[in-house]
Order: sequence, then structure tokens, then C-alpha cells
Amino acid sequence: MKRSITKIIIIAALTAANIATAETEATRDVNAFLLLGGGARGVALADAMVAVPTDYSAGLYNPSAIAGLEKRGVMLSHDRIFGGMQSQDAITFAMPLDADHSVALYGIRTTVDMLNTKNLPPDPSGRPIYDASLISKLDNSFSALGFSYAASLLSGKFRYGATAKFIRSAWLETTAYGAGLDGGCQYEFSKKLRLGLTARNIGTTVMRYNPETYEVAVPEVVAGLSWLKKSEYIYGSILFLYQSPNLASDIVGAGSLAAEYSIGNTLHFRVGTSPEIIGRTLTWAFTKDDIIKVEESAQNYTATCGVGLNLGRAVADVAFRFHPDFPMSTRFTLGLVF
Repeated sequence: MKRSITKIIIIAALTAANIATAETEATRDVNAFLLLGGGARGVALADAMVAVPTDYSAGLYNPSAIAGLEKRGVMLSHDRIFGGMQSQDAITFAMPLDADHSVALYGIRTTVDMLNTKNLPPDPSGRPIYDASLISKLDNSFSALGFSYAASLLSGKFRYGATAKFIRSAWLETTAYGAGLDGGCQYEFSKKLRLGLTARNIGTTVMRYNPETYEVAVPEVVAGLSWLKKSEYIYGSILFLYQSPNLASDIVGAGSLAAEYSIGNTLHFRVGTSPEIIGRTLTWAFTKDDIIKVEESAQNYTATCGVGLNLGRAVADVAFRFHPDFPMSTRFTLGLVF
């Protein structure tokens, strides 16, 4: 079982690397919808999840973190992005194979509602004549399916993992398919301090529309630290998190900061702040001869917060992301641990 999983990940990595050998233009923020995360806990913690010890949606952040799970779990999430301008649905599942090995999978679909009105006939003044029978809904959706495998060494102090991801992008009657590989590791210096490192789009991730039209997402490297403070004086524990910006980028910026205050394993309060995703540099390559670039400054920051409740096997989380220039985003997660 473990050898078969390892072979699948290796094949996915080689496939992505072979596709990338073609003449392509490297672009940033292709498939940026994956940066929105998979659960309410990640949103509430400003996506500073690279060094979080365990999480059932870790395949999206740092797949090595699923190696610390002791039970199986499934999580369902729904996100109203920018007050409902976009929406995202996600499902994540993770399970340990034994004390040192775990597997996980995720499925994500993000949609942007738009209507196709180009078939409407114009009136004498050139304005469209609205006819419901001629209006159709465009398939503006971005989907991804990921398979993760992780293992631990040195009595659990060192963990490593990888995620093979398969992506479909549909936008304005144009559809693309792609595959890529993410990898990560964590090292526990002590029971309090942990270092995490994630590499996304290893060997690049290619989204191909047709033989002449494609996008390429360049590799990203992100590091993070977590520090756990337990004390009877605070009636629980506080997990402090820091996550760096993309270390492989030429954009200089600060990272994300977050904290999670837990009362036992029942009630969790979370806050965070991070650079605004929408404000990052965007570069879209539609064909190898026609490149359109949209560049914006990464100076804006979002604030996040949320609450989580664990009642036996049931998990319920809610998170809010406050954008400086857009309506608030809200994410809900319901889960079962068994």
C-alpha cells in the first residue's frame, strides 16, 4: 500500500516535470484559488498553517502535518467569498495508516457566477434586448483534486509529505486541465517549537487549454514557525504562528501572523493577519505569443478571526476574513472525527 502510494506521487512529479520542459512562459498566481485554503480553521489563522502540528486539511498547506493525526476525519466546508461574489466548497479526508504514515485527499470547487448575454439581439440604439431564453450561465469554476501521503522519522520529530494535485479551470467558455506536485516537511525542536517548510508547484504546474495555449505556475517556497504555550493560568494553551511570504518571489513583503487560544480540546478562538491575496502580483499567460500582465502592490492586509468547537467526534468551525477593498468573506466547516 505504502509503496503504491509512493509510486503514484513519483509518477505525478515526473509528469509535471516533463510537461514543464516545453517552451512556456512562467506565471504567478495561476490556480490562486488553492491559496484560499480548505477549512475554516486555516482561514481564521490567516492561512499560516505551514507549521501547524496537525490538521485534516493539511494537504493544501503542508502535507507533512497529516503524519501527526491519530484518527480518521472528514471535513466539509463552504466559503462565501467577498460577500457572495464567489463561493467555494471543499471536502477533506485524512487517516493514519499506522503510527508513522498517513494519507489524505481533498476536493475543492470555486465558482464565480456570471451570465452569458452575448446572444442577445440589439435594439436600434445598440442596446441588448433581454430575453431569458437567450441568457445562459457561464461555467466559471476552478476545481482541484489532491492526494497526499506523509511519514514521520526520528520518533515523530521529523515529518515529510507530498500532494499530487489535478486541476480543472473553466473561465469564459475556455477550459484548461493541469497537474502538479506540492511537498513539505516539519521539524519539532521541542514540545513548544516547530519549524515548517512547504514547496508548491514543484517542477512547475502547467494548465493547458490546447497545444498552443497554456499557463504555468512557478514554484513557491514558504516557511513557518509555531510556538505552543500551555499554562494553568490561562486555562488552556495558545498556539502562536508565523508564516513567511513566498521565499522564491521577487516581491518583498511581510508574512502572516496568527494565534489560536484553546480551552482544552473543546473551544478554540483564532485571530490572524496576512497580506491581501487580491493585492499580489498577477501574471496571466494566455498563449506563448500573447501575454497579459496585471501587476498590483502587495501592501494591503486582511484581518481574520474565527471560533471552533469540538464536541466528541463532531467539529464545527466558522471563520471571517475582512478585506480592505472587498466585502467580508465567511467560511463554515463541519466535520466528523472517528
